[in-house]
Amino acid sequence: MNIKRNIFAVLAAAVLLASCSQDEVMTDTGPDGLVPVTLSAAVGDGVQTRAIDADNAENPTRCYVQAFTTDDNGKTLTLAPGDLASPLDMGDPTAEGTFSLANVYLNPNETYVFLYWADNAEKTEDSEGLTDLRNVDYHINRIAWAKRSEIWKYQKSEPTEITAELQHVVAKVTLKTTTNVEADSKITVTVPTTYTRYNVADETVIQDVINKNVPFEHTVTNAITGTKDGTEVFSFYALVDEANQDLTLTNGTNSQPVSNVPLGPNKHTTLVGDVQNIGLTNVTFTASVVGDWGSTETEIIGLEIADDGTYIVSSPAALQAWATAVQSNPSLNCTLAADITLPTPAEGESNWIPVGMGDTNMFRGIFDGAGHTISNLVLNTPQQTRCLYTGFISALSGAVVKNLHIRNASVTGTSNVVGGIIGCLLNNSSVIGCSFTGEVIGNTAYSRVGGIAGAMDAQNSIVACYSSGTISANNGSVGGIVGEMQESSLTGCYSTAQVTDPDSDCGDIVGYILYQATITACCHSVTDKSIGYIQDNASTINIII
Repeated sequence: MNIKRNIFAVLAAAVLLASCSQDEVMTDTGPDGLVPVTLSAAVGDGVQTRAIDADNAENPTRCYVQAFTTDDNGKTLTLAPGDLASPLDMGDPTAEGTFSLANVYLNPNETYVFLYWADNAEKTEDSEGLTDLRNVDYHINRIAWAKRSEIWKYQKSEPTEITAELQHVVAKVTLKTTTNVEADSKITVTVPTTYTRYNVADETVIQDVINKNVPFEHTVTNAITGTKDGTEVFSFYALVDEANQDLTLTNGTNSQPVSNVPLGPNKHTTLVGDVQNIGLTNVTFTASVVGDWGSTETEIIGLEIADDGTYIVSSPAALQAWATAVQSNPSLNCTLAADITLPTPAEGESNWIPVGMGDTNMFRGIFDGAGHTISNLVLNTPQQTRCLYTGFISALSGAVVKNLHIRNASVTGTSNVVGGIIGCLLNNSSVIGCSFTGEVIGNTAYSRVGGIAGAMDAQNSIVACYSSGTISANNGSVGGIVGEMQESSLTGCYSTAQVTDPDSDCGDIVGYILYQATITACCHSVTDKSIGYIQDNASTINIII
C-alpha cells in the first residue's frame, strides 16, 4: 500500500471540489473531447511531518509544472499544446505542503509526461529561469525539488487526478562542531564543483554550466558550545552531481582540506569535527550521509538510525516510519528502545497495516523487540485484498523476529493466514522469545489461524514463545501457537489461549500438522488436545500438558 499516494489523492480531490479560484487557469480548453484533470504535487516531506511555515527557509514557496506529449515511451518529449507548453504556476501550497492545479484539460488520445520544479524563491521572482523545465536556472544556496512523472494516459476507469511526489535535487551539507566556537567567527565551507542549471526531464544537472570553488559562508552570531556528537554550526544547499568532493573548511584565515566527502542530490551530508581549531591543529572531520534527507530521523520523535541503518524505535511514529521504509527495503532492521502503545483507532478501523503485504516484499531483516512491549495493536482487514497474510508482520522470508511482546491486541483478517505476531514464516525464518496476548480471528473459510503465527512453511522455527487470549476461526485450522505447520519446528513454547473453531481442527499448540514437523518441550493448560490434526504420523512430538 502506498500511503503517500492515498494522501495526495485525497488532497487533490479536496482541491478539485473546493477551489473555484483556479477554475479558469487553463484558458485554452481546446476542442470538445478534452478531459479535465487535477494536477497535485507534494514537496519533500510536507504532507507527513510538518506544516508549511512561510518563515521556514526549508519550505517551498512556489511550484511549476510543464506538460509534454510522447509517442515513443518517453524517449522523445514534445511540448504539449496550450498553457502547459510553458511552466505554469501551481499556486500557493496548502498547509500540508501540497500544490494543486484544477481543471487542466488534456487530450484523452495523447500520452503525457509532466515535469515539476519547486523551490523557495520569492514570489517576485516568478519568471526567473522558468521558461523551460528542461533548463532551469538554479541560484546558489537555494533549496529545490523536482520530478519527472511516469508516462500518463487517460483511462476511463481511473480517477482524473495526477499526483507527484517531488524529491530534493540539491545536497544539504551540515557542519557540526565538537568544540566551543567563539561569537563572530567566520566559518566557510568551499565546494569545488557545483552547478547552476538543472534538467528535470533527465533528472540531472546540466554539466556544461559549472561553478568552481564556491564558498558557503556563515558568521557565528552567538558562541556555540560543542558536544561529543557535534553541535550544528550551519547548513547550506548545493546543486551537485553524485560524487565525492574535496572540501575546504575555513575559520577566519585558517583553513584545511577535508577529502572525499560524499555529496549528491537528495542526500544530507554531515561533517563533524573541531571547528574552532581548523587549520591550527591536525583536525579530523568525519562525514556521514543520510539518503532522502527530507524525512530524516530528526523530524520523527523517538527514532534514531544506527550506523548500520537499523531503526532504533521508541514511539508509535517511529515504528510507523520503519513500517513505511521497510516496504521499499524489506531487509531494514528494527530494534525497540521502549514500550510502545499504539493509538486507539475508530470503531471498525485499524491502527496498523501489516508489514510486507503480499509475497514480493516480505520482511527479510531482523526485528528485535529487546524485551519491550507493543500494546493496543488493532488490525481489522476485511477489505485489504492485497494482504495475503495478516499479522503485525505479514510474512517473514529468511527473517528473525525476537524478544517482542504484543499485549492487549486484536487481529482480525480475511486472508487465509492470520497470526497474532506473524502471518506466515517462509524460507528459514525464526520467531524467538516472543509473546502475544489478545484475540486473533480468521474470518475466511479454510483459514489458518495462530496466536504467534498463522502458518509455517518448511525449514522454519518458533522457539520459546507464549500466547494467551482467544484464537478463533470459521472452518479452518486453529492453534494457540500456530495454525498450520509443515516440515518445521516448535521448541519450548507455551499457550494458555482459548482456541475455538466449530467446524475444523483446533489444538492448544497447533491446529494442523501437514507433513513432518518437530514439536519439542511445548506446554499447554487449556484442554487435553495439543494438536488438532496430524496428517503425517512420522512427526516428532514432545508435548507437556
